[in-house]
Amino acid sequence: DPFIALSAVATATKHLMLGTGIALVTERDPILMAKQVASLDFLSKGRLILGVGAGWNAEEMENHGVAFSSRWKVLRERVLAMREIWENEEAQFKGDFVNFDSMWSYPKPVQKNGPPVLLGASSKYVFSRIAEYGDGWFPLYQDAKRVSSGEKINYAEGIAKTRDAWREKGREGDPDFSIFGVPHKSDTVNELIEFGFNRIIFGMPAADAELLASIAASSTKSPCIASISLLRLRLPSSSVSSCSKSSRQLHLSKRPGDLPPASSAFFLPAVFFFSKHMPSFGMGFPAASINPKCFACASRALPCLLY
Repeated sequence: DPFIALSAVATATKHLMLGTGIALVTERDPILMAKQVASLDFLSKGRLILGVGAGWNAEEMENHGVAFSSRWKVLRERVLAMREIWENEEAQFKGDFVNFDSMWSYPKPVQKNGPPVLLGASSKYVFSRIAEYGDGWFPLYQDAKRVSSGEKINYAEGIAKTRDAWREKGREGDPDFSIFGVPHKSDTVNELIEFGFNRIIFGMPAADAELLASIAASSTKSPCIASISLLRLRLPSSSVSSCSKSSRQLHLSKRPGDLPPASSAFFLPAVFFFSKHMPSFGMGFPAASINPKCFACASRALPCLLY
């Protein structure tokens, strides 16, 4: 679970921002999620950025009681309901999908009105949704494979439409523009910053320490990147090699063994946030569920942060 994992990261850091990429609000109870988010923001002293999305896996969200056709309506009400809980001492919400009477919930987030909520979507509707109940745009980087499949996104146009919708809604300040899954190429990073993105997030492969160190070293050569942080998750090689994708979810086909020495550490996929002002860290799993044996093995080494 990203909120449990990031709580461990929060205890090992002081200045790095923490983020989800992305949290499926459609598969979480809004009252419980509001408390989880507030608790993490409180424990990290206001360092949380909440990347959210509705999801694409119809069967998966139906297992959580949400119809695929209603996913964005459900997400909207749940985000608005969480904001009510974060912002008010006594909160209540009445909607088509979320209903609760007057209630108290503590702790409150350190960040005023709660952490920034970034919407991870790229449809024509996302810009008005950001203006209504979000704080920024959080698209996935379109590599050659995604572009060839017809998923090309005009980033400059998307940023402009977000700003237009923001102004039309009368929102103050500026929306946040973050993008994740970016390749480790200076030219790509600089181009995205020129478009208007203020935070670049790299995808990191499951690999050994030497390979990730080389990626980190090459990435920091870009003038727009101040530093890089690696979350060290020590796993036995059998655990990493046996994690396979099945039924659209990760599972562990073999029982994990004992943790290896630090010299043979492995890394689970993670994402890294970089902005012009502050390097930050976030992580997420490729699917909503991961075998608890695999996560239990990983979680024992979560506080090992190198920075």
